[in-house]
Amino acid sequence: MHVVAMDLDLYALKRLRLKNQDVDVIVADARFIPLKNGVADDVIIIELLDYIENSAEAIAECARVLKVGGVIFLSFGNKSSLKGTLKSFLGKTYSFSYGEILCVMKA
Repeated sequence: MHVVAMDLDLYALKRLRLKNQDVDVIVADARFIPLKNGVADDVIIIELLDYIENSAEAIAECARVLKVGGVIFLSFGNKSSLKGTLKSFLGKTYSFSYGEILCVMKA
């Protein structure tokens, strides 16, 4: 299995490389992935969507680099979850609900 990790945080990528030399790292924005179309078997997005302005662009880029039949795995702060509801009482919130992410994925 060939793993490529991408992040804007060079320090985080350097730490990853120290832990695992077999992972290739790319410093890049998820909205502008520097890979050819259809090269990734699967894409994993971990806690990213709350930190970028246009999540639809990032998801579209992930879909672009994905091979036919590949899967995008998403982990995100769900504002409609119990944790999201409790955070809102503290004046903090996640950007998306599960339903909103489904709408973006279908677009």
